[in-house]
Formats: sequence, C-alpha cells, structure tokens
Amino acid sequence: MSSNEKPYKVCIKYENGKCAGVYIVANNEGVFITKRNFNDVTETYDTFAELISRIKIKKIYRVKVRGIFDPNFDKDIVKIETYDGETLIGDINELAEMVRANYGLKNINDFKFLLSQKYEVSEEFYSAGVWFDGETLNFVTDSKYGFVRDGMSFYKLPPEVSVEEKRTALEWLLTVLNSYRQRDLVTWILSYALIANFSHYIRQKIHYFPHVIMVGRRETGKATLVLLNRYLYWGNNPLSYIALMRPIADLHIMRLLSETTLVIPIRNWREIVRRSIKSENMIETLREMAYKFVFKRPSKAVPNRSITSLSLSSILADVNIVREGYPKSSDSIFYIKMDRAEGMVQEDDKPIIDVLELNNRLHDVLHSIGIELIERTAEKLKRFDFSRNRNEVFDDLVFTAYTSWIDILKKYELPNEEFPIPQLEKLI
Repeated sequence: MSSNEKPYKVCIKYENGKCAGVYIVANNEGVFITKRNFNDVTETYDTFAELISRIKIKKIYRVKVRGIFDPNFDKDIVKIETYDGETLIGDINELAEMVRANYGLKNINDFKFLLSQKYEVSEEFYSAGVWFDGETLNFVTDSKYGFVRDGMSFYKLPPEVSVEEKRTALEWLLTVLNSYRQRDLVTWILSYALIANFSHYIRQKIHYFPHVIMVGRRETGKATLVLLNRYLYWGNNPLSYIALMRPIADLHIMRLLSETTLVIPIRNWREIVRRSIKSENMIETLREMAYKFVFKRPSKAVPNRSITSLSLSSILADVNIVREGYPKSSDSIFYIKMDRAEGMVQEDDKPIIDVLELNNRLHDVLHSIGIELIERTAEKLKRFDFSRNRNEVFDDLVFTAYTSWIDILKKYELPNEEFPIPQLEKLI
C-alpha cells in the first residue's frame, strides 16, 4: 500500500444502523479520529481530524500462527508494517500497548477496533526453534512475535561441519556413554531429550509430555548429560536468562516453557526440591503444563483477565540431592536417580564438562548432529500412530528417538551395540 493509496478507514459510530460520520483513519501521516460536522454558514459538512497516534501504518495483517492446531489457542494476533520500515506483531492488546509506549496513543479502544477488522493473512511462527506439524519440519531462525514476547526470536543454525568432524564427535560421545555404569539409562535420557524437541507437537496430539529431573549426589555425570543435550540442540545459541539463572517461581515456568520449542536444559535446579511454597507452586505449574498446550491462569494484576502461555517445550534438569531427599515421580515429572550406581565410574566429571563448555567448535559439531537427529525423527513421526494409551505412546516416542540415534551411528559407521536399548526406572 503506497502513500497514494487509500488509507485504512473504519467507522466507529453508528446511528440508526448507519455510520454517523465518525471514523478511525490510519495512513502515512498517523492515526486520526475524523468527524463530519454540519456548517450552518456554508450549509455543508466540514471534516475535522484529531491525531491520536504518530504511528504511520502502511499495512495491517491478520496473523495465522504456523505449527499450532490446538483449538484452545484463541489469541487474535495482528502484524503492522509502518512507513518507517518497522514491523510490530502481537495480539491486539499487546499491539495497542506497544503503540501507546512507542508512538503515543489516545482512544485505545478505537485503535483496537481498527486492528480487529478482517485483513490479509500473514503466516508467522510463535517463536524461533524447531517446529513440526505432523507433515512439515521447520527450523525457524527468526521470529518477530518471539521478540515481542521476549521469547526466543533468533535461532542460529550451525555452520558447515565435515563428515569426519561428526564421526569424531560421535566417537567421543560413545566414550562418554561408556563411562556410565548404567548405559541404558543414559540412552533413555539422550532419546528423551531428542523427542522433547517435538513436545510442542506431541502435547497438541495427546495432551501430554512430561519433564525430566535427574537427582543424585555430586559428580555422577548428571551435569554432563544436561550440557551434552544443550549443545546438541542449542549449539552456540544462548540459553534464556531464566534457564541460566534457574526458575524460582511459577511465573518463570510459564515464561520459560513458552519461549521456544527446544528442550530446555537446567543445571543444578536446587530450587525445585526446597519444599517451599515457591517450589510447590513451580511443581504444580510444571504438572499442569505437561498436560496442556494452551495454559491459562487468572491474572493477579488485571481483574477478569487471564494470562495465556503455550507449553512449547520440556525441561531436562539435574539437581544434587542425597538419597533421603529424593522426591517421588508423577506422570508429569519424572525424577530419575543418577547416583553412584548409575552414574560415571570416575568420581570427577569436571574434565568432560570443561571439554563441553569451552570448545565452541565442538558445540557446532554437536549441533549439526542434533539437527540430523531431529530431521530423522521428524520423518518417523510422519508415520507414527498416536491412537493408543498415552503412556504407551510416550514410551514408543522415546524409542522412536532412540532409533534415530541408531540411524545416525550407522550412517557414520560406528558400533551401535555400544548404544543399548533405553531402559528407565523412575523414583516412585
């Protein structure tokens, strides 16, 4: 829409079913309320325009969010392009507040009414990361809506990695795996973390996907597994501030799970096992969001309003805790014992952690392997049968991810017998 084309113009006052000559108008000069008043002298109508915002709107779109098919998702999302080259995107309430903060805005309800009209549709993703809808896999590297929500707005894919680099990294990974006493538990965790990148899709299909927290004494290899899965799927992309600093409140959980679709690694999440009101609230929120893709909670700040979050991802965490403090698992949160009997043979995993944390090239190589694993798994999910008991479905999903690991090991001519069939024993 050029500056010579007609502006957006919507009647906002009606009398006897007809427009009373009061409009909200958006064009290349700003947003105005225009009124027609009868001039007794000239016996004609004069038009008066009141500027209510400095934003110069070039184009308004209705947004269709790709990858979301849950019928409970009812956010009315709109995108605005301005003559100044800016793009704003959000639900109608978010957009109105953004415009008020950045351009000034009076008559906010009239502006919302303008945004609520039918416009051309633009397809967008809710956040950056991995998106799968049952047919198509997308690695979303840029999400303007993610930026608006302080979610993950950018996801950098790894640079080109040679076959030999991948093979060497996988050999090293098998060496790490062989350093654990219970290798089939480690392959379960690796398979869980892979399929967790699809939890946004799975929760919409079966209304269920659990979180995993490894518990045990220090230096048993829990942190190594959290870091390994971080770099497989995040590479050199930064974790969110909440994940790095660890959630300490239920609102942090809601925010964290709606930021991206990628599995969320959290190291030494001691706040979740402190037996406090805050930890109980976090556990309750985790439980509810394991079963719901669209999660709504009444707003404490605004009466008769609710806060809507999407449960896009799942958490893989570890916490140092002695046996006497082991929590009990539920269907929504799996507490997995990773102590001396299950963990690393050596009592010091710091050398492996140092390799994982300090080698940026290894991050890229692992990330490239992670991308291949996700692509393999997406192909398998296209043919997956969800029409069974949800616990059976979840077990088969983890096994499906395991077969992707086996495929990758075979591709790079590595011994898949060193990657045993996953076995899980939850704390109950």
